[in-house]
Amino acid sequence: MIILEEIKMNLLSKSCLIPGIIPLIANLVRSSGSEEETEYYWLNEYLEGSGQEIYRAKLNETFKNKTFSQISKIIYKNFDAIAFALEIEIQGKTLIILNPGGFYIEKFLEQRNDVKFYLYVICSDKDVADRISNAEEVNEDKNEVNNDDIINKTVKKKLTKFQEYMNLGLSDMIQLDENSLYNADVKDEEDDYFFIANKMGIPPDVKKDSIRNSTIYRDHIVVCGTHPSLYYYLLPLRAKYFGKENLKYVVILTQDMPKDLWDSIARFEKIILINGSPLCIEDLYRANIEYASKAVILENENIKQCSFSDKMIDSERVFIYRAIKKCNPNIQIMTELVFESNIEYMLPQDELSRMDVDEISYETMSVFSSGEVYISSIIDSLIAQAYYNKHIVTIIHQLLAGGKNNMNSTLRHICDNIGLKTSNFWQMEIPERFINKTFGELYDEFCDNNLIALGLYRLPGARDNNTAYVYTKPSLDTRITHRDRVFVLSVDTINNVFKDQENYKDKNDNSNFLNGNNDDNDRRVINENGGRGNFTPFAYVQDVVTQIEKEVDNLSNMLESTKNTIHESVASGIKQEIISLLH
Repeated sequence: MIILEEIKMNLLSKSCLIPGIIPLIANLVRSSGSEEETEYYWLNEYLEGSGQEIYRAKLNETFKNKTFSQISKIIYKNFDAIAFALEIEIQGKTLIILNPGGFYIEKFLEQRNDVKFYLYVICSDKDVADRISNAEEVNEDKNEVNNDDIINKTVKKKLTKFQEYMNLGLSDMIQLDENSLYNADVKDEEDDYFFIANKMGIPPDVKKDSIRNSTIYRDHIVVCGTHPSLYYYLLPLRAKYFGKENLKYVVILTQDMPKDLWDSIARFEKIILINGSPLCIEDLYRANIEYASKAVILENENIKQCSFSDKMIDSERVFIYRAIKKCNPNIQIMTELVFESNIEYMLPQDELSRMDVDEISYETMSVFSSGEVYISSIIDSLIAQAYYNKHIVTIIHQLLAGGKNNMNSTLRHICDNIGLKTSNFWQMEIPERFINKTFGELYDEFCDNNLIALGLYRLPGARDNNTAYVYTKPSLDTRITHRDRVFVLSVDTINNVFKDQENYKDKNDNSNFLNGNNDDNDRRVINENGGRGNFTPFAYVQDVVTQIEKEVDNLSNMLESTKNTIHESVASGIKQEIISLLH
């Protein structure tokens, strides 16, 4: 059973690792979107993406004898839909895998009535999913190599194992569940997450009075407040598949930390607790908020018991949000609002002045489209969608917490033995060779390398946007810019994708997947008409300027902090001198 409160915590947590995941997930679980054109290119793309949803489609014979990545590539070209997950139903037992990538699906498997395959696709409406289910003929790339020629002995051996598992009777499946090869679920958890190795207790230095101006605790995550499900917030941040080198310090700023809750979370690596209130500016400074990269404002359980009017429930979170922005204007903040109308109090003044307050729609506000605000009603939409799509909660949970971490040990063993690997959710920078190419071209080559792209996170300047926004399932002809990031499902870590260059090459030549070849004809100029030509560096000028501006802001913050420290020191010295004179 998956608890919805855990999903909420996972969503806020994953936002610290993958900016923009909140509006992406919101788009996939809601029925929204608009066909009306606006005067803004970015808003048209955002609204187009918000009209995409997750649908289930039967995998028929047309798509068999191919890998999952090949199937996804064909479906994208023929139906303008993204196939990103596979469901295998065996005698009523369901296994859902996010982008199994190179997993090969043979036609003979469908000969058994008790074994069924389904796809989960992102598309604009159910009619598209129905057409995929009933497809009798599709256009395929003539340059694709015959699948029988590329299946090596290792893959065939795993397919033989897959047949063996498919032939298991119901009683055998039950016995596998009861006699798990890895009986200790706790051990599985220990293997999947970074916990403190010290079994004798929690190190004494995890509770601190202040880390202000510390050079050690920087680029960290500040958690404001606490929550009964805080453990599930921290869990994705400590998943081993992200790599230990990517662990950031998590600094929890709260006045009330229950002992049992602290005992459960203090086992994670790089956790710091500071006793204080996020409502107090000085306490925020003690958490070194000026040098934090992310901040998360959790729901205050006590405010529910107060006699405030309903809409005042969000008041503390709005105040903390604005206080943090005052301390650190460049920080990314994630929080939840119960009432969507309260989003107007979090908007920059220039954005608020351009719109009619009576017509504010939270979906198009910068703080939501960029992924800073989570609206409570999103969970309601997820519950409603689960009525029509019974496995959507499982899919969303896998996207947030990681697919492997949601399997019991029996399923892990089976999947490991048959080569059925599940992907994790990542966000990656655009490889240089794809800049100014189309999303369709990127999608094709990503599929060739067992990556599934779900959408774009477009930074300021990618279009006519001043703030970041999410473009879910972009159209094929969408032009990629250097200001884009791509949401991907990948079995391997993104670091491995970048490092393992031999495995990521253009299928049409020997060029490197990330850097391209040396043929000038395959490079693209970043200009107004998007024409081909020699690659030029001018597209990166804005990135350089942005980086300089960021460094200037950091220097400004450092000088301001130094100035405040000097003022406090001088004031303290004067005070002490006056006291000594009076006495």
